[in-house]
Amino acid sequence: MTAIIATLISCIATIVNYFIFRTNYKASEEKRFNDNLNQILSISIQYPYLEDFNFICTWTKNRNSSDDKYLRYDTYCIYNFNFLDRLCKYYRYNRKKIEHFVHVKEIIRTHASWWIHPKNEFDNIEGYSKEFRDFINSYLEG
Repeated sequence: MTAIIATLISCIATIVNYFIFRTNYKASEEKRFNDNLNQILSISIQYPYLEDFNFICTWTKNRNSSDDKYLRYDTYCIYNFNFLDRLCKYYRYNRKKIEHFVHVKEIIRTHASWWIHPKNEFDNIEGYSKEFRDFINSYLEG
């Protein structure tokens, strides 16, 4: 009888620990995503041209430039799309949850020329999963 009670208590403790872990993990991940989003916003405030339509329109013809502005823009876009990639994985590509967290359409459509014409031809193909590429392209197509 004592063994049954000990086993039952152990199972209950395991279940409680699991739920505590999940709650802490979720809070930790959401804080990390909020911190990443705040970093993106901070960078865009520090370098406003990174979100400027007129500058972004010049990306395609200047993507191989060694000008600091274009190098910074390339890195900024990588940071944005890596952020979206992690967010998609976290929310398991649930559009409703992703769009509730961040205005994903705006990020993707604003930086579409970088996505379509990366600095290195195969960066987006080799750097991201097919599922993520399809997710991004669905916003560009529709």
